[in-house]
Amino acid sequence: MKNNIRAIKLLNTMCPGYFIVVFLKSVFNLLSPYVSLYLSAEILDEVAQYQNLERLTVLAVSAVLAVFLSSLIGGWFEKIHSDNEELIEKAEMALYNEKALELDYADIENPKTAELRRDIGNAKMLGGRGLPYVRMRVTGIIEGTVNLIYALVLFSELFRLILSAKADAVSISILLLILVSAACIILYKIKSETIRSRLQSLLIHTWSDGQRFDEFLDSYTIGKDIRIYNQEKMLLDIKKSAMDEQLKISAKKSDIDWIVDAVGQVFSFLMQALTYGCVIIYTIRGVIGIGSLLKYVGSLNQVISSVTNLIEEFISLRGNREYLDKLFCYLDIPSDTEDAEKTGKKKTAEEAMNGVFELKNVSFRYPGSDVYALKNLSLSFRMGNRVAVVGLNGSEKTTFIKLLCRLYAPTEGEIL
Repeated sequence: MKNNIRAIKLLNTMCPGYFIVVFLKSVFNLLSPYVSLYLSAEILDEVAQYQNLERLTVLAVSAVLAVFLSSLIGGWFEKIHSDNEELIEKAEMALYNEKALELDYADIENPKTAELRRDIGNAKMLGGRGLPYVRMRVTGIIEGTVNLIYALVLFSELFRLILSAKADAVSISILLLILVSAACIILYKIKSETIRSRLQSLLIHTWSDGQRFDEFLDSYTIGKDIRIYNQEKMLLDIKKSAMDEQLKISAKKSDIDWIVDAVGQVFSFLMQALTYGCVIIYTIRGVIGIGSLLKYVGSLNQVISSVTNLIEEFISLRGNREYLDKLFCYLDIPSDTEDAEKTGKKKTAEEAMNGVFELKNVSFRYPGSDVYALKNLSLSFRMGNRVAVVGLNGSEKTTFIKLLCRLYAPTEGEIL
C-alpha cells in the first residue's frame, strides 16, 4: 500500500489535478444513464397511472436536457483527461530516461540495474504493470465508487418502500436470497481475481525469461562464447522450455478466464432472476409502479456490478505490488558522482597540460559487492606523459581507467 500511495503522489506530480479530472469526468459521464433510468421510470409510471400530459412533458424535456448537459460536460472533461493521459505518458518516459542519465556509470554497468530496467519494461509492455497500472486501477476505483453511490441512491428507494409495506415470508426470503447471492458473487470475485492476478504475474516472469535468451542471441560479446563453446543446442533447449512453460501458463489462464466468466454469468443470472421476482411481487401489490420495475432492477444490478468491479480493482492493485517494488528500487538507486564542471575550478588548456593526476588511497567496490576491485591505490603522474597500464585479465585495469575518467566515483579515498 505504501508504494501505491507513493505512485499516486508521483503521478499527481507529473500531472497536477489528474485524479480530480478523473473524478469530475466520472461524475458527469456516469450521471447520464442514471438520470435517464430514473426519469424513464417516472414517465412510464405516469403513463400507466395518471397520464398527466403536463407532467409527462416536463419529465420528457428534463430527461433530454439532463442527458444532453451531463454528456456535454462529461465530454469536455473526457477531452481534458485524454490530454492529461498523453502528458503523463510523456512525463513517465522522461522519468525513466532522466534516471538513466543520472545514474553513476558503475550502476549503469551493474547487471542488476539492467535486469530491473528489463523487468520494468516487460511488465509495462505485457500488462501495463507498474506505474501505468496504478493510473488505470485508481481511475477504475474512482469510477466504481461514483457508480456505486449513484446506484445506491437510486436503489435505496426500494428498501424504503419495502420497509414501509407489509412484508411476508416469501418477500423476506427473496430479499435474503438476493443478499446471499450478492455476498457469493463478491467472495467469488475476490477468489477468482486473486488467481487471475497470480497467473498474470507468472506469465510475465516466464516471458521475461524467454526474452533474456533472445538478448543473449543478439549480444555481440556473448555471441562469440556461444559459438566457441558450441552452446547453440543448450540455449535453444532452454528457450524452448521457457516457451513451453509460457504456453502452458497462458492456456491455463485462458481456461480459468472462461470458467470464471461462465460461473460469473450463472451468479449474475440468479441475481437478476431474484431481483425481478422481488420487484414483481411488490409491483403486483401496488407498492411500486410498473416503471420502477426497470429502475430498481437496473440499479441493483449496478450496485452488484460496482462492488465487484471495485473488488477487482483493489485486488489488481495489490497484484501490482512487485512491479512497483522494482520500479522504486530502480528510481531509488543513489547517484552521488561529483560533477567536475560544477565542483572544480575550470583550467585553461595550458594549465591542464601542466597538471598532475594524483590518487590518494583510492579503493573501489562495484555496487552490491562486498569485494574490493581496487584497494588503497596511491600514485601520481603528470599530464603529457605517456603511461602504460599493464596487468593480467581481470586485474581491474579498465576499472582504474574509468575511475581516472570519473566514470566511477571512488568508494574510499580521493582523486585529484
